[in-house]
Amino acid sequence: MPQFQRIYRIVCVLVFLALYASAAESSVEQKAIYTARTTTSFHLREAPNSTRRIANVPKSVRVEVLVYDEEWSYLRYQGKTGYAQTSWLREFISLDPVHNPLPGHTPCTGIWTVNRRLTVETDEFPGAVLTKNMVVSVRKEAESFLLPVWRSSTVLPSSSGTYTAFVPWETAESGDLIAGFTTFYAKTDGEPLAKERQKNIALACELISQVNLAPGDTFSFNRVCGPYSAKKGYLPANIIGSTGTGTGGGVCQVSTTLYNAVLELPLRITDWTVHTVKGVKYVPIAFDACVGTYSDMCFENTLPFPIRLEAFPQDGALTVLLWHGGTLN
Repeated sequence: MPQFQRIYRIVCVLVFLALYASAAESSVEQKAIYTARTTTSFHLREAPNSTRRIANVPKSVRVEVLVYDEEWSYLRYQGKTGYAQTSWLREFISLDPVHNPLPGHTPCTGIWTVNRRLTVETDEFPGAVLTKNMVVSVRKEAESFLLPVWRSSTVLPSSSGTYTAFVPWETAESGDLIAGFTTFYAKTDGEPLAKERQKNIALACELISQVNLAPGDTFSFNRVCGPYSAKKGYLPANIIGSTGTGTGGGVCQVSTTLYNAVLELPLRITDWTVHTVKGVKYVPIAFDACVGTYSDMCFENTLPFPIRLEAFPQDGALTVLLWHGGTLN
């Protein structure tokens, strides 16, 4: 066989192998890092700001987020991929919370045990009084301790309490505190049934404080705290997003506080929805967790050890803590 024919065949084989490898690589589906719900209908675009439309995406459906960016994200919907504005998305769920924390979430770093009477308030929050031995979640930044209050935060005087840092879950041992979150509710913030709402919050806190989850277990807020009925002990109180009242009003603040504590660990959220696009006043937008007849807040313990839940209302300050649960009996 002439030399040039051998070279020609070798080149053809190499080209074929290169094309085969390229096709095989393109056939491997890119892995999503988040799912998100759409806030409006839109078209996937070939590129950011491109006028070329790839596929229509309806409102209120879940899409896969392949690449996240604050302005434009790369999505997949029903096998079609393209770009869309990130502002068209909400209710993000991380599919790998170890490596991909939830966008927009700023975790607390520890708890603050109050040692003297202290009033906290922001421009939007009417104010709450913290008294000795109350426990709230805080975020340490440099030498300051920031207390998240509603959709803002306030700096705590260094002399007002003692800081205890969360133990990283990777090195935690039995009995270690690994996460926590606090939300505030005023006893007299214009709600005619504020006292009943406090009763409902206290009951839900009592119920979830009995939970210890083994690795692989899934927690359902509705399963633990429901049904939200008078027979269970709940009272009529204000319902978020409604002008009326309903039995169990207030339990969503407990589920929301727990949800934000869960986000501080690589636990897998399996069911979750917000109340409305506008959210609720006591947490940043898109970080509330609605529970009830048509919605639940569920997560799976993906840690290699049990976790124990603890929740307690403290005269307007609701704190949820997550502990290394040790060995289950």
